[in-house]
Amino acid sequence: MILIIGSPDDAHANHIHRILYERKIPVGYLDTRHFLTGDNIDFYIHPKGSHISYYDPHTDQEIDSRQIKSVYWKCYYESIGSLTQDWNEQIRHREIDSISGSFIRILEEQGCYFVNSRLAYQTHKYKTYQLYKMQQANIPVPHTLVTNSPHSIPSFYQDEQESVIYKPVRGGAHTQELKQEDLEEERLNKIQTSPVKFQQKVVGDSIRAFIFDKDVLGIHIETDHVDYRDDQQAPLTPVDLPSKVKKQCRQIANMFHLEYSGIDIIRDKKGNYTFLEANPAPMFMAFEQRSGQPLTQHLIKLLLKPF
Repeated sequence: MILIIGSPDDAHANHIHRILYERKIPVGYLDTRHFLTGDNIDFYIHPKGSHISYYDPHTDQEIDSRQIKSVYWKCYYESIGSLTQDWNEQIRHREIDSISGSFIRILEEQGCYFVNSRLAYQTHKYKTYQLYKMQQANIPVPHTLVTNSPHSIPSFYQDEQESVIYKPVRGGAHTQELKQEDLEEERLNKIQTSPVKFQQKVVGDSIRAFIFDKDVLGIHIETDHVDYRDDQQAPLTPVDLPSKVKKQCRQIANMFHLEYSGIDIIRDKKGNYTFLEANPAPMFMAFEQRSGQPLTQHLIKLLLKPF
């Protein structure tokens, strides 16, 4: 059996579920939102069986942990309590995190093959650490400032002498270019309550490299947008990356415990490659449909590795 951490509401999780189901491969979901929505969800620890079973409301089946051979980690819906919540609500979120985390650790101890692992997911949350580790490995990354100090940004902007972009520290919102009006005192003061990542803008071609174990598939994104996600019509074409860049992609995947990843890269006019980040659960359907790269095929092959 293959377990998908996510839900049918996620297009990519649903896509992989459908492919596996059509191939008659047993598949189920672990959707941690069920605890938050009040849906019934049961975990049974069997004293004589040394295993745990789980009822999946999406597929209406009880799943024995011993049947799960591999896991596709698409979306773990975190239960994050807030100090502003009342005590009972904080306890609720703590309990949800405890059972979800326990089940994943049990699967790890039972030898399940994760695409990708809990450790890979946790590393992705710390993107500043990602950049640091890549820089330590002599993999080119942009000059970066992470700060909530309004006074540090103008000097960083001047030091770069060219363009600067900014984005959330962990991710989510799209990347934007820093403008002169962003340096006004009123606007700068807004970052004091939350740090922001500022980076040297590397001018060049956007490339997404998909890593599947040792296989590296490159896709060129032809766009003038600062963040290619803002250009839904950008032509996507396969690109054969130099052997050195493929090796660096595999090196990044190994550093961050990634069996599968989407790595964002910029290639400048001189042919130099700068690495931005590695995603443990990248969106791939649009890339596949518009570039023709067989991404689903490679991902399914990975998930079937233990069978």
